Amino acid sequence: MMLSTSFQPIVRSVVFRTGSAVQLKGTANELFSAKNYEGASSLYTKIIRDFAERADPEFIRGVQCNRAACMIEMGDFQGAIPDLEEVIRKAPKEANSLKTIGLTQKAHHRLARCLFELGKLTDALKEMDRYRDIPGGGTTEAATTLRNRIIEAIVLRDESRASTRVPSSGNSKVLRYEVKVTVPDQPSVSIVNYDTVALSLCTMHPPEMPTKMFLADLVKKYHESIMQERNWTCWNCRRKAVSLVHTPGSYLHLAEPMVVDFAQPVCVNGGECDKAARKMMDEERRFAAAAMGGMNRR
Repeated sequence: MMLSTSFQPIVRSVVFRTGSAVQLKGTANELFSAKNYEGASSLYTKIIRDFAERADPEFIRGVQCNRAACMIEMGDFQGAIPDLEEVIRKAPKEANSLKTIGLTQKAHHRLARCLFELGKLTDALKEMDRYRDIPGGGTTEAATTLRNRIIEAIVLRDESRASTRVPSSGNSKVLRYEVKVTVPDQPSVSIVNYDTVALSLCTMHPPEMPTKMFLADLVKKYHESIMQERNWTCWNCRRKAVSLVHTPGSYLHLAEPMVVDFAQPVCVNGGECDKAARKMMDEERRFAAAAMGGMNRR
């Protein structure tokens, strides 16, 4: 009996403290709805400070995501980033509930918004790609709107920078240009840029020479920036790479036109590794063409 008597108050105390955290979050949510973002942020901070060690981790993730929302509403986009990055980092590796998945997506969306407002457009778009790629996730009108705003800003930025843009009379579409840099035994690296492409090329059977010229100009335009992304090593000999062998594949006929460019770093332009890469890619192209020809004859 004495054991039971001494044990019972501890249980009630824990339940009371957990209930207090939930109540505080409810009050903070009400303050947020009333646009008292500073007051809401203070309560979210109190919850994190007082309950993070013993509350459900998912509960704390939600509170951190909400505190970041307060920062965003107050215009402190940089201040919101640490909370959002932690919410993403602590996401369960195998999420099995819509609530958990939704919270992680919300964090990616809010982080993308912060990066967009800070002018980090490429990073913002990558966050929206991660938002979209979460297994079991959905999308919202707000997410679609943000993604379109980011893409439009990237296109405008690139237009202002570009001196070798393919001429366009305004009859163009947004193009996704994805470069996949591959080195054996290493994870491939995807680099995404957005550009524009003339509508005249966005057909199932586009004119051959204008398409080839467009692809050549596109590769040339982004080659240097891709080389500067990191210190690449040669795909074959692992020495420092000085260039890339590009193999762009055109998918301009899609509703959202895209070019996927498989690139391999090489140590010497015209050297043995360069030649081997080009030979291998030529064989891949012939194999792909033969496969497509077989499909078309069926």
